[in-house]
Amino acid sequence: MDLITIELIQREAKVFTFNIKDEDGNAIDVSSAVCSFYGKESLGATTYKFIKSDSDFNHTLGSTGVLSVILNKNDLDFYGWAYAVLKVIITSGSDENKQIFKLYLTKSSE
Repeated sequence: MDLITIELIQREAKVFTFNIKDEDGNAIDVSSAVCSFYGKESLGATTYKFIKSDSDFNHTLGSTGVLSVILNKNDLDFYGWAYAVLKVIITSGSDENKQIFKLYLTKSSE
């Protein structure tokens, strides 16, 4: 599986904006979707580096397929590799999308 790799700096807040599309490239209405975004040291890990629940997401542009979430400096208070998973449930758990990213956080000079 090829993963998108995103490089970040430890303790530097970051806004993640996601454009949710179908197989044909058309925006999916996610205004009422239930979302989560979490990071782990490995995909099988049972502890989280960070976790964002649906209430942390901005759904303002959800009807156009756009979601955003902020990882603040406390969420990113680690360095090295982590896996981040965006999970979007569109209709009562029957239509679930997951996207996995690989994050690399460079140690802060602070």
